[in-house]
Amino acid sequence: MIALVSRRGESSGVEVQCEKKCRTLDELDWKLVLPALHDQIIFLDEENLFLKTTDFARMAKESDNYFVIITREDLANLPYSVEEIYGIHTTGLYRKPGVF
Repeated sequence: MIALVSRRGESSGVEVQCEKKCRTLDELDWKLVLPALHDQIIFLDEENLFLKTTDFARMAKESDNYFVIITREDLANLPYSVEEIYGIHTTGLYRKPGVF
């Protein structure tokens, strides 16, 4: 849905409410697009074969963007934030009653 909004805007029928611009990257041109993106939230899923590459890891580390990566794969080249993972569980958004 994020990709659809990026391509079609309001005509997509999808509304994203966020203070930052949200987008995805395409498999074909991610190396050209990523350096031009700043202070955005980039959503990626495991279908993107570039996620496990050292090129992507290097470019992501040099970027000022925030990455939301949905995958079951181990991405050993990428650091991740324990605070952010912990933050999701402690906000109450996904917390089960009685579990802290």
